[in-house]
Order: sequence, then C-alpha cells, then structure tokens
Amino acid sequence: ATVEASAAGCIPVVIGKGGQREIIENDKSGFLWETKTQLYKSLVWGTNGQTKKIASYFQPADIIYVNQSGIRNFDWNYTISFYRKDLSLEPEWRWKLKNFVIKKSLLKTSGEEKSFYFNHWENSAMFKRALRNKGINKIVIIASTLPDIKFFMQDKIPEFLNQEWLKLDSVTKLKNKDVYIFSVVPAKL
Repeated sequence: ATVEASAAGCIPVVIGKGGQREIIENDKSGFLWETKTQLYKSLVWGTNGQTKKIASYFQPADIIYVNQSGIRNFDWNYTISFYRKDLSLEPEWRWKLKNFVIKKSLLKTSGEEKSFYFNHWENSAMFKRALRNKGINKIVIIASTLPDIKFFMQDKIPEFLNQEWLKLDSVTKLKNKDVYIFSVVPAKL
C-alpha cells in the first residue's frame, strides 16, 4: 500500500518498522515514526524539530547558544549538537548503553563544546558573562508560532533586538517556529 500511495502522489507517513524502512527514506520520500509521540511532534514541529536544518545555518567554528523548548521530551539541544558534529557530546546522550556493550568504558568525548543550552540566568549581565566565558559568537532563539506554546526565552527576543552587543543576522520561518540568529559583537559585550 505504501508504494501505491506514493505512486498516486500521496506522502506516506508510516511506522518505521519492517519493510517500510526499505521503501521510505525518512524526510525525503515520506516520514517514518517509531512512537505516537514522535509522530505527533514530527507533524507539529517537523522531523526532529528540523534540527538538521537549524544546525546547517552555522559554520563548524561557530560557538552557539540555543534556547531550549521547555516541552517535555522535546529538547533539540542534543540533536543540534549531533548534526553539528560536536565531539564534546556525551556518548550516551540519548540512550544508555547496556553494560555488556564491548568497550563501553572507552567511549569518550573529545574536543571543545560548540553548542550551549543554559536556561537559568537572572539578568542580562549574568547572561553576557556566560557568553564571554564560553566564547559564544552566535545566539539562536527558536520561537514557537503556535499561540498556546512558548519556548524558553522567546519572550526575550524584543530585548535582544535592542541590545548593542547583538546583531540580528536572520529570521527564518520553519514549521510552527521562527529561528532568530544573532551575532555577538565582542567589542560591545
């Protein structure tokens, strides 16, 4: 039925098991999902919250801060780090490996962290200090465009737009969200 639906011009949205994985290339020729929650979040926010696309907006040398969603089981921080090939990412960031995994103890992080996600700061001076200490040169604020859902810090966008130490590089509209990218102006930080 999947092949016939595709041939008729339909976009297949199917469970990612069995032969479906051989027929469908996720996010290209259709969509694969494993759980109902994953299906729901993909339909609302795009596959993996469109984190692969968001990660592609940055150069490998960029050190970025990204706000978190604040939605249970939907934080894009680790997937953005993964797509950015951030080697400081914890090896068991998503799933815990079983103890019988050969050489599990040898898995290590390496390199400097290039993507940061801290939500707790009391004022802009505290936030600026954290940016300086970590060498962050880009700030990414992802804002929900759905009326009943607000992500962490999206309410700070008007304040950020008026800061002399920040320069708005772009605003990109994605599925039910806008992505604001600011460059940090080091001389004014």
